[in-house]
Amino acid sequence: MEHIIVLTDFADYTYNALHYGIELACRSGAKLTILDSSKSAKTHTLSTSLSDFLAGKHLQEFPSIVNYIQTANALFKHQALNPIQLLYRAQEDFDVAEISRFEQNVDFDLLLISTKEKFGIKNFLFRNKVYELVGNAKYPILAIPAKAIYKPIRSISYATDLEDKGLKSIEIAYDLAQQCDANFQFVHILLEETRSHKDKTAQFLLLAEEILGNNDFQFVEFKNNTLLNGLKQFMLQNETDLLVLRKNNKTGLDKFLTVDVANKLAFVANIPVLVFSTEDFSINDSNDLLQHKNSL
Repeated sequence: MEHIIVLTDFADYTYNALHYGIELACRSGAKLTILDSSKSAKTHTLSTSLSDFLAGKHLQEFPSIVNYIQTANALFKHQALNPIQLLYRAQEDFDVAEISRFEQNVDFDLLLISTKEKFGIKNFLFRNKVYELVGNAKYPILAIPAKAIYKPIRSISYATDLEDKGLKSIEIAYDLAQQCDANFQFVHILLEETRSHKDKTAQFLLLAEEILGNNDFQFVEFKNNTLLNGLKQFMLQNETDLLVLRKNNKTGLDKFLTVDVANKLAFVANIPVLVFSTEDFSINDSNDLLQHKNSL
């Protein structure tokens, strides 16, 4: 991971997204960019180090972030912040089109957003912006719901349907677990048991072992009548710090009649939710992926 983007307006509920952005930058050595829509900064852009930023050396340009800096310093005072490059950029609003244009001009690996239930028309508009962003993104998005309380990532759970798609997202999620020194596990919500279920599970675990190059992961299965309820149950009953999902972009009637689990959990989960686009490797790409891994 080389470049992480955090969207914020420095409201209290967005602090956790900033915390996770800092943690992941420290773990991976990635550059960190903050896109600020608070309209309170006295400068439009700034390039500095994360350590100088959190030391308050730029408070004259950013008087509104004093509270955040105090909070962040208490959390990250023992982290090695000096090597982390930080880029600050002010923007007018949480504008999906502007973020898409930014993506075309700047390469990045991960986008962090804060989500929160709002009231009335504001809630509707904000949700639609988040849904549009998640739906159109060609990069992973880490959604930090307002219910999520920041804590270091020590366990990552990848939700799988046991299909042979999403191989690239599995590899990325596992690499993230390695960088965070976190446990990695697959979770499968069993909606109904079929005759082929055991064979399908065994095939998936063999494929996962080939992709990751080892069997240093766990597999957890939960029975439930819906995927959404099953994942909620799993998060309540298991110690996990981050849930990984692949978004299924539905079309036609399915778009209106079925629950979009990724969009729903991005707002209501009690832990961060990492969402990948469905545009990913399939089983036909697995050999190329494995050859690439073996060449590293």
